[in-house]
Formats: sequence, C-alpha cells, structure tokens
Amino acid sequence: MCGIVGAVLKDGTDEALVSEMVDLISHRGPDEQVVVSDSQVTLGFARLSIIDPQEGHQPITNEDQSIQTICNGEIYNHQAERVALAKQGHRFNSNSDAEIIPHMYEELDEAFVGRLHGMFALALFDKVNNKLILARDPLGIKPLYYLQTERGFYFSSEFKVFLLVPEYTPDVNRFALDQLLTFKHIPGVECLLNGVRVLQPGHILIFDLTENNFSIKPYYQLPENPQKRHSVSIETAQKEVSKLFDEAVRIRLMSDVPLGVALSGGLDSSAVVASAARQLNTSPKTFFVHVGDTKSEIEYARMVSDYYKTDHHEIRLEPEKLPDIVPKVMWHIEEPISVAEISTYYLGMAVSEHVKVMLCGEGADELFGGYVRFQPVNMASMLPNRILNWGYVRGLNGFTHRQRAKLYSSEQRKFLGSNSNQFLDAALEKKGETVLNKFLRYELTQQLPNHHLMRVDKLTMAHSVEARVPFLDTKLVAYVSSLPSSFKVRGFREKVLLKLAMADRLPGPIIERRKYGFSNPVKALFQTDFCDICHTEFHAQKEIMQRFFSYAAIEKLFRSIGKGFLTEPEMKLFHIYLFLKWYQVFVDGTLRNEKNLSRRLAFDVKSVEKSESAIQELTK
Repeated sequence: MCGIVGAVLKDGTDEALVSEMVDLISHRGPDEQVVVSDSQVTLGFARLSIIDPQEGHQPITNEDQSIQTICNGEIYNHQAERVALAKQGHRFNSNSDAEIIPHMYEELDEAFVGRLHGMFALALFDKVNNKLILARDPLGIKPLYYLQTERGFYFSSEFKVFLLVPEYTPDVNRFALDQLLTFKHIPGVECLLNGVRVLQPGHILIFDLTENNFSIKPYYQLPENPQKRHSVSIETAQKEVSKLFDEAVRIRLMSDVPLGVALSGGLDSSAVVASAARQLNTSPKTFFVHVGDTKSEIEYARMVSDYYKTDHHEIRLEPEKLPDIVPKVMWHIEEPISVAEISTYYLGMAVSEHVKVMLCGEGADELFGGYVRFQPVNMASMLPNRILNWGYVRGLNGFTHRQRAKLYSSEQRKFLGSNSNQFLDAALEKKGETVLNKFLRYELTQQLPNHHLMRVDKLTMAHSVEARVPFLDTKLVAYVSSLPSSFKVRGFREKVLLKLAMADRLPGPIIERRKYGFSNPVKALFQTDFCDICHTEFHAQKEIMQRFFSYAAIEKLFRSIGKGFLTEPEMKLFHIYLFLKWYQVFVDGTLRNEKNLSRRLAFDVKSVEKSESAIQELTK
C-alpha cells in the first residue's frame, strides 16, 4: 500500500532529511508523498492509493489532531470496526481502512493493535502522552526497520533510507552474515547492515519521548495448542480449511483499483486463482513468470487459466540477462537471501502494467508442510536435535558449520555459529508437539517473515504493486497450526490436507504433481559465461572477499562445479556472489551514485520479453 519513514531527533525535527528518505522509497508510494513534523517527531509517507484513492490521505488524525498515524498495508476488518467506533461518537473524513487506527487507539490505548485484522506496519504519534508507537502485523507480511544513533531514532519500511543518515556509517553485521549463510535468512531482530534492527512480527515498539528510550513487547503469538484438534477427522478439517481459505481470499479482494493473481502453476497459487475466480464477477487477471531453466510449470499455469478462463499474461526471462539485473534487485530486496527474488522482481514488473494489487500463494508451504525438506524431518522424529538441525540446514541449501569453518576468513571465523539458533532451539524444545509441527512453527515465525515475505513485499513494491497473501490469514493459520502433522505430510506426500481441500476445484494434474516452485536458474547460469564472469568478479574484488572468506575455499568451490549434486557448489557460489553485490551497493557504494541516492543504480535494465514470438519460443 505504502512506505513509511520517521525520525525522533534530540535536536528537533529534520523535514529535509525525512523528505529525502520518502523520495528514496517513493516506488512504494508514487501517488503522493507527505512529510509532517511536530516537536521532536517527523513522519514521512509515500502513498500507493488502493482504498478510497480520492481521499484516504495520510497522516491520519483523530478529531482534535492530537494523534497522527501513518500505515503501510491493509486493514481488512476496518468496516466493522468503523461501525463500532461511529456508535461511540467517532467521526471519519474518508473511507480509508487506516482511518480507524487513531480512533481505536483512543478507545483501547496500545491494545488497539491486537484488534487489527490485516497486514500492516504502522507508526502512531501520541502528542498528549509524548510517545511514538510502531507496530507490525502478526505474521510479518509488511516490513518495518529501525536504527538508533547518537542523534536520534529512525524507522522505515526499507532500511536503505538509513544510508542518508549523516551520522551513520554502513558496514557488515558479521554475526548476521553467519546466520544468513547458514539459514538463508537472518532470524530475530538482526539485519545484515550494522546497527539496523527489524521489528519482529506481532510486536509493538513504544518510544517514550520524555525519557528518550523505547521498549518492545509482543501483542501476538502463534497459538500454542499442540494437537488440540487431534480428534478432528481429516474430512472435517478439509471442510473447515476450505471455508476459512475462501473467507481469507474474499476479504483480500477488497480494492478500489484493479487486482490480479500470481499463477505459477503450482498448487498454492492455483488454489488462490480458484477461490478468487469463484468469488469475482469477472475473470481475474493472472500472471506467470518463466526463468530459463529445464523445469517449467507453464503448461500447468495455462491449464488452470483455461479451467477458470482467466485473463492470462506470460513473461519470459533468459538466464544470460540475470547478471545485469542482480544489483538492481539487490537494491530493492536489501539482503542477499535467495535466487527466487529475480523471478519475483520480474513478476512485479509484469503485474504493474495491469494491476496495483496482486494475490499470491505465499505461506502455504510453511503452513501445510510443502517443502521437500519436511519429509525426512517427519520420518526421523527420534533423531537428536543436532542431527535434525544439520539436516534442516542442508535442506535449506545453507552452509553447515563445517562448511562455513572452511569457507571463512580468520576474522569471520570469530563469528562462526552452530547449525541452530535460539529460535530454532526454542521451537524444538516445545513439549507435546511433533517434530514436523515444531519446524513448521519455526518457519512461520522466522524463516517466512525474514525471507519469503520480505522478498514478496519489497520486489512487488519495487514496481508499486501490493502483494496480498490469503494463506497467512491469522484465523486460517491458527486453525491449521493446531492440526496433527499427519494431516500435512505423510511419508513422501506433502500438503495432504490442502490437496484434499482443493481436489474438487482444480484439475487432477495440479493436485497430483510434485512441487517445483519458481524456476531456479542457478545451475543453468553456471553452464554459461556467467561462471567466468563470477570468477573474474571475485578476483577483481579480492580485497573485499578476503575480509570475509578464504579465497582458497572459494577456488575449491569453482573446481567442484558439475561434480555431484549434494554439494551444489553453484548455489553456494551464487550466494557469495549475491553478498558481494550487496556489499558493493550498501557498504562501499561502488554500485551507487552518491549524488542521487534515489536513482543510484544507473543500470541498463533490459526490458522483459512479452512478445508473441517470445511466448512461442517458450513452448517449443
């Protein structure tokens, strides 16, 4: 929906700085940019108009303007709350979903955030009580970062704006780098950029301007009711999942602008298309992205599109174009987390030409047990945690403890961690739950918000498109999380319950086929001249590389290309390559133009092939 930024400064306000910050993330909200200040607080807002485009301006205030609010996201229960607030005497000036927030705060104080049903990252300034409140939605669909310096406290939807802070010097958080290479995401509050923290999902931050300090506390936790519905039959669960899912899709069709659905051809996105098509009066627009690789789901995407007669759009990206786009993608994603962001970036680009809102299937794998790595976990529940952790890291295609010990420089080795982290340990120690449900809980609370949701939000918002994720409706998540793991994974069969729930809605091949996910171009890339490009780049940036890695270990990875499938040196080299590009963008600045941060990447981004000839070539 938008981008939010703000600053609480000891020496007063700085509208010029916050205006620059807003400009830097104006891709999140090209329709309107606003900066306001009062006392020590400056708020900035970049608007993507979706609900009540003509009005709905932010910041939003209460009747006496003692409360100011900026909000990124959507509040799906705003109409019901609006009716209740009106009965209590509150007055509204627009139909914006976010307008309920200051009024709910007046009635409920900090507890208001627990009543919001939606995806959001918000800031609320209470002038009377001299405090600033930040809050993030329960499952972390919308990002929110903060930075504290000697001058003050800053927050933003994207942490690239902190590069504009005069007193801040960017560098690598070495602990976070170790976590990133292990888990392909950074658990907890740490970020790869030093000093930057992320507000965790379901948490609220209260900054006391009088005392000049802040506290953070949770307002939401994934329900802890292990096996509560163990006696429920899978038939009953199937019906309940169908009902809850349809309701989740229905409320996410709320929009005053055109919307569409990402259709990869897999079960998850196909389920969203099916539910949306059954509830809309018109055929939904659907979008498919293909990245050059031997595996393609295009025939399945077309099968679903034909089944529901959608307005379908296809886009193709050749592997040799990827090196040109990586730095641009890195600028938007802000952390080098995986290869899937490249497909997502182009998906956002394709969608932006047609719609402002896109529904997608993100979250279903973590909720229903869709990843292949869950299958051995489910069948090896008696193994000790250290073995389970090792297998989990390998399943993520991360670097194990031993591999990182060999890869690191002497300085980075000081930050070498195990194959686990405090959040994974806590999940595995929970009593009365199966190992699979423990891992799913970890993925829902850490891996999902710090990896997949960050990717989807930032790379669709890079093109001013809002992504909505119906599988992560809190009511659906609470129900499915409490079900037995046998409803989710059985032997080598994944997402058992979801397949049953969608069996009467989708063609048989969609239900029966194995999961691909977004196509992975990495192996194909290293069969092209990209391998030499990567090798040459590492050598040219050897001084940077040796700060973090053993150059001999990297050379060994290059020599291992094509030799066996377990080590997958191509994937590991690509992750190191992504880190190098990230470093050049965010730390040493060699890939940005300091004179104009909002346009710092002067890359010739090749346009996406969407011609009829390209589509014909794709189907050969």
